[in-house]
Order: sequence, then C-alpha cells, then structure tokens
Amino acid sequence: MATSSGIVRWSFKLLSAARQEPGMRFSLALVVTGLDNDVVVTVADLTDAERSVWAAFPAGAWVDLQTGDPQQDDLDSADRWSQDRTIRAEVVTALLLGASEPDPGHFPAVRLRGVRVTGRLDVLGATVTCALVCEQCYFDTAPRFVEAITRTVRLVDCRLAGFNGAGIRVEGILDLCRARIDTVLGLDHATVTGEARLREAVVGAGHGGEAVAARGLAVDGDLDCTKMISHGPVLLPRARIGGSVDLVGATISRHKAPALDATNTVIGGGFDGSQMVVDGETRLRNARIAGSLHFAAARLRNPGGATLSGGGTGSRSKEASSATVASQPPGNCGWPVPGWEAI
Repeated sequence: MATSSGIVRWSFKLLSAARQEPGMRFSLALVVTGLDNDVVVTVADLTDAERSVWAAFPAGAWVDLQTGDPQQDDLDSADRWSQDRTIRAEVVTALLLGASEPDPGHFPAVRLRGVRVTGRLDVLGATVTCALVCEQCYFDTAPRFVEAITRTVRLVDCRLAGFNGAGIRVEGILDLCRARIDTVLGLDHATVTGEARLREAVVGAGHGGEAVAARGLAVDGDLDCTKMISHGPVLLPRARIGGSVDLVGATISRHKAPALDATNTVIGGGFDGSQMVVDGETRLRNARIAGSLHFAAARLRNPGGATLSGGGTGSRSKEASSATVASQPPGNCGWPVPGWEAI
C-alpha cells in the first residue's frame, strides 16, 4: 500500500522480558510502519477499556461506555471524561489494520459508544477491511484517512477536532449525521460508493477557514446535508454526485467568498436547497443537474457582491417559490430564474 512516505507494513514482534505480560511466557506487539509515526501497540499495555474494545472487535460487538447520566455523557465535557472511558487512537488504528483475527462467522468491526479517543487515528494510505462505527464519541485529534481505502465509516453524534479524508475511498457509507466537527471536514477528491450523510452536522465552528472542503468529491448515492450548519464555505466544485443533493434547511456562512461553490458539479438526481440560508455567494456555474432544482423559501444574502451565480447551469426544472435573493446592488443575482425576486 503506497503512501506519501512509502509503504505501509504491519508485523508482530516478541517483546523484551521487561515488557512481558505477567503470567505469560511472552507478549506480542503490533508494529505498523510507513505512516508518519510508527504505531506500536502491546497487549500488555492495554487499559481495561482498551481490552474491552480488543475483545469485542473479532465479533464486531459494541463497547458502550456511556454512564446514562446526560450531564456526564455530554460531549462538551468529554475532555474531562475519566480514564475508564478513554481509548488511545493507536489501539483503534491497530485493530483497523488487522491486529486481531475475526471470529468465524462474524464480521469484525470497531463499534464504540460514549468513548473518548485520544491521539490521532491515522490510517493514511492503508486498506481497512472492517467498519468503523462510533456514536456519542469524542476525538480530541482529527482522524486522518488520507488516501485510505475503507469500509463504512459512521461517526454519528460524535464530536471531532476535524476530519482529514482527502482522497479516501469509502466502499460503503460515510455517515457523519449530527457530528460536530470543530475545524475542517476534508473530503477533497474523496470517493464514496454509497451515500454521504452530513444531516444536522455542525462544521467549522470557531475555525475561521474552509468548513467543508470537498473539491472533486465523487458519491455514487445521495449527498444528504439536510439542516447542516456550516461555519465557513462549503466547496463542492467538480463534484460528481450519482444521486441527489439535499441541503433543505441548511445554514452556510462564509469567512471568504464563495459560501457555497458547486461550479462544474454533475448531479444525477435533483438539488434541493429549500429553506436553505446562505450568507455569501452561491455558485452553480456550469453545473449539470439531471433532476429538479429547488430553492423554495430559501434565503440567499451577499451584501456588496453576487448572490447567486448560475451561468451555464442546466436542470430539468427550476422552482423557487417564496425564495428571497438579497444582493447589492439590486438585481445582482447573475442568474435570473422565474419567480425569484432580487431585493
């Protein structure tokens, strides 16, 4: 497996006597080389929480470390969760890269709920043959999936410092529903063979730069961004979406122009921006939309600049009833559509 730094390899080695597990004649360590930082995980060093994850992996079982107390499970206080709920990212990385054999008749997977993951989950350039499924988990460092090939990745209701998935190939579903991503969601030139889900996700709060970087994104299914809140630009130029794009009720604010860029994007279904609120320029130049284009009750604003740029865009039908397109100077929409009003 080629990476920017060479070849990813993993192997087992015997530990020295000083690092052996008590009561065992020897212990093994999984050593992964070829990443920016070599991963070394020893069974002897695993905490109780990490041993639970290691034991659950071969059968794809859940590890649920939630307390049941909403205050104690609040992700805003996850950096203060106890060690009993903490797992090193190196342990998750090792399992994703084959440190443990699957149980016969089961699909192995990392399935975590209510866990704090410390350090960087890093599978840069690697092939991951099992699913990663996390709910209500906290990642204090942005996971790195750059140029990795993976199965389904579900990080639902999670909080992440960021997510770097440039060039990732997800053979399944990429599900980030209701995730809170503090900085950038990086999906430049990523490929998803199923659906990509960002429903009710909050991206880029306090970051001040790009929020969703998805230039050249390819999704075979739908791209669902319903009610997503993006504190920064959503960049989708040259994307290829086999299904529909859903931005119903989404809110996008920009720190620099444009706010929403879908220039030269090809969409196999429709584009639904109904009730969407965009502060900044919306670009749909030369986009190709096989289905309908909807902006019903949308509010598009960009004082002092172009609000909606859609020259060369083609779609089966356009519908913008009750939409408000606000621009300065008046009429600076760049794309007159019947039923739209520039104010």
